[in-house]
Amino acid sequence: MTEIQKLLTDEVNRLGELLNKKNTDYGAAAFQAPLLAATNAKTAILVRMSDKIKRLEHLKNNKPEVDETFNDTVRDLAGYCVLYLVNDALQT
Repeated sequence: MTEIQKLLTDEVNRLGELLNKKNTDYGAAAFQAPLLAATNAKTAILVRMSDKIKRLEHLKNNKPEVDETFNDTVRDLAGYCVLYLVNDALQT
């Protein structure tokens, strides 16, 4: 295994562990329509992805007030991409 392959594997494993921990904390909330919103899970995940992209734009130019790094936000965005794909698989 090359160094890049190891780094890729490590990052994917880290993301998987993060998603599993968040699933334990939040349950399957990402796959349900949000409270007080007339939308479905797929659209809600896309909105959350959009929020993370806006967060990245903000972090690029500003120091965060909370303990969340740029890379933390990138991982959150990657996580929402995975959730989108899992939701899509659940619908088929």
